[in-house]
Amino acid sequence: MKKIVWILLLILVILAGVMIAVPFVFKDKIKAVVVQKVNESVNAKVTYERFTVSLLKSFPDLNAAFSNVSVSGKGEFEDDVLFSFSELSARVDLMGLIKKEGVKVESLEIDQLTAHLLVTEEGNANWKIAKKTKSEPDIAEEPEAVDTTKSSLKFLMKNIRLNRFNFTYNSLKGEYLFGIHNANAALSGELDGSVTGLNIEIESPDVDFIMGKTAYIDSKPLQLSTSLLADLDSMKFLFKTDGSEINGLPLAVDGGFELPEKGMLFDLNFSVPNIEMDQLLAMLPGTMKKQVEKMDVLGMVNFNGKIEGLKLEKNFPKFDIRLNVKDGIFKYPDLPDEIKISEASASLIKPQGSMDEMVVGVEKFNMNVADNPLSLHAKFSQITSDPYMDVKVDGTIDLATLTKVFPLDGITLKGLLKADAAIKGNYSSVKAEDYTAFYSRGKIGLKNFNFKNKALPNGLMIENAAIEMRNQDLRIRGLEGKSGRSDFSLSGRVANFINYALGEGELQGRLVLTSTLIDVNEFMEGRIKTPKEKGVGETADSIAVEAQKSFKLPARMHLVFQSHIASLLYDKLDITAFKGKVVLKDQKLTLSGVGMNLLDGTLGLDGVIVADGRPDPALNFDLNVNGFDLPTAWRDISLVQKYLPFAQKTEGEFSTVMNVSSKLGNNLKMILSDITAEGNFSTKDVQLTDNRSITALNKVIQTNKLENLRLDDCDFDFEIKNGNLNLKPFNTAFANQPLTISGSYNLGGTLDFRLDANIKKQILSKNIQEIIAYVPGHESIKTIDVGIDIDGDIKKPDVKVDANKIKNQVIEQVRKSSKDEIRDAAKKLFDKFLN
Repeated sequence: MKKIVWILLLILVILAGVMIAVPFVFKDKIKAVVVQKVNESVNAKVTYERFTVSLLKSFPDLNAAFSNVSVSGKGEFEDDVLFSFSELSARVDLMGLIKKEGVKVESLEIDQLTAHLLVTEEGNANWKIAKKTKSEPDIAEEPEAVDTTKSSLKFLMKNIRLNRFNFTYNSLKGEYLFGIHNANAALSGELDGSVTGLNIEIESPDVDFIMGKTAYIDSKPLQLSTSLLADLDSMKFLFKTDGSEINGLPLAVDGGFELPEKGMLFDLNFSVPNIEMDQLLAMLPGTMKKQVEKMDVLGMVNFNGKIEGLKLEKNFPKFDIRLNVKDGIFKYPDLPDEIKISEASASLIKPQGSMDEMVVGVEKFNMNVADNPLSLHAKFSQITSDPYMDVKVDGTIDLATLTKVFPLDGITLKGLLKADAAIKGNYSSVKAEDYTAFYSRGKIGLKNFNFKNKALPNGLMIENAAIEMRNQDLRIRGLEGKSGRSDFSLSGRVANFINYALGEGELQGRLVLTSTLIDVNEFMEGRIKTPKEKGVGETADSIAVEAQKSFKLPARMHLVFQSHIASLLYDKLDITAFKGKVVLKDQKLTLSGVGMNLLDGTLGLDGVIVADGRPDPALNFDLNVNGFDLPTAWRDISLVQKYLPFAQKTEGEFSTVMNVSSKLGNNLKMILSDITAEGNFSTKDVQLTDNRSITALNKVIQTNKLENLRLDDCDFDFEIKNGNLNLKPFNTAFANQPLTISGSYNLGGTLDFRLDANIKKQILSKNIQEIIAYVPGHESIKTIDVGIDIDGDIKKPDVKVDANKIKNQVIEQVRKSSKDEIRDAAKKLFDKFLN
């Protein structure tokens, strides 16, 4: 009995020793085979923390495990981790190792696998790490020298498990991202030989698909169940998916694909069987989904398709994809109206060949919005070569109800849109203006239309509009509208609208615009205010700020407006009887023959405003001003305020003929420091209303003795450049004193003027009169020619009398005097000196 016990103990010890020793015997062999295969296969940096082999976990097979494995790219992707996992555990056939049949992997389990596939904007992929030729080993740990000439690595897997794996595919070039997060997967079957059959189960609570800035699948659950049959010799793959769901949406796929030497062969069928409408809408992205969640949705949807044929370069397989909707209803619980889609069917069909053979069709679409029916039929083909379109729409849309069901962010839209229109033909016929081959007819009407957004806070209201479509033309009749206080009536013809809508050609039109009132200030509300004008001291930075905020006119338009506006408000200006021709072309606004009444006078102008996106939109106008009231102009026109500051204390009127050019600020006003102008300026019946305006001349005249402060009508030429107003010399009279004026004034408020006046002796300053009193024969002097220089700050100017001019007159008078007069004058001067 004791011998039996000892024998059993000995056997157990031997078995234990074998189970402990065997892994060490085969550890290096297994590791060497794996390392060799990795280094032969990939050009990447592969690291791992440790490698273990155990017989206890999977007796009678070996359990081989790599821990904390990481695969990183090289070159451009050197810092990118392509794959990583916490542990890879493989079950290896022990008898195959003992018989030297190679390393046979029967099952595989991977924990916390993370795979990140990336395509750069240049089209480079980080997963292209397979070697074309053998090179030096890249694996971080150098294997021990083991004979592997007879070793091989074979997969006889009956089970593969992936626990908590994360997978992302990010294409920067295509601007899309696909991700599966925190998923579990199980693959069962056998990978032995060239024909492999697998059953695949994948479950994830979080699947994403983002294209551009839109998340089409946003954190939706996925449950996938499919069977795969792969023939690796012929590279054929067949699978059947049944019972799979994404966000509860059933999905069935049947068929497969084949990889010949060139291209890819498809034979696939897929379908989403009859499902409730709300199941499909639950797949909508972001804010759209939140909006749908508030609605009551009914109806059935059916979606199916087939892809069959070869994909090789620009030769695409045949496909037939169809969508059907029946008895769809969208309704908010708190709204009385609803949208009904009684029937809708659409298709995407293409035979084998180029994508130009694809046909997109909407065979049926019947909708009812708030008891307003609408039907649509559409067909599009030859999309890449010569687009063909066949579209017909008939019915009425209640825009208010439609936007309540499908809101437009930041936009208010109301009114009834009625349409009975159709277009049919090829785009080439439109370009050639061959309207025997292209049909376009119909009528569009608007009633009580109301549009409002941030750019148009006062809204745009159109009470009625009738638009008739004839080929490329739109005939507008009876379009009556309002925006805030403004009203307008528009009629005329617009041509080439189809070309324009398709992104080619120029929209052309001749329109008549009439209005009783247009308040431009309302359209300017909310625009960013430009910096205050700083005159010549304005910095280049402030001008640059205005340029960055500049506006631009619409492109690809050639519209001619004949305008008749009874009253137009712009800034502080109240304009009446505005009429003229306005042309919009090449992002230029050209005004010709424009006339208007304002400031108790008239203004005629011709010119152009250029705003084509450049940082310095600009204008160039020829102005003809007649009879503007001077103080009102000072109050309402900044140009007058800056360059004619004295006008605030005046009465009278002025006229001017001038050419002016300037950059424009964001508020559509001229930037004063950039104005260049030249022309002629004339005044009529100008009089100062406050003699304090001329107190600076007290050194020359006694202003309180002036009987009137009237300026004789004058006419002079001027120019404005670099912030300076330059006056060419001109003759006039002020307070009945003949006067010649010349000089300059700038936006900084500094003067540099010369006045040459012939002034009556009795109103000269007392100082000047005392000097004249000592001149022999001064009694015969009635007037004095005085030269006056005025410069410095306009608020406190420096006035200097030209002494040489008075001196020369005194000398001339002395020459004319008798000896007795000279003697008497000398005596007076001597007495004055003694006293």
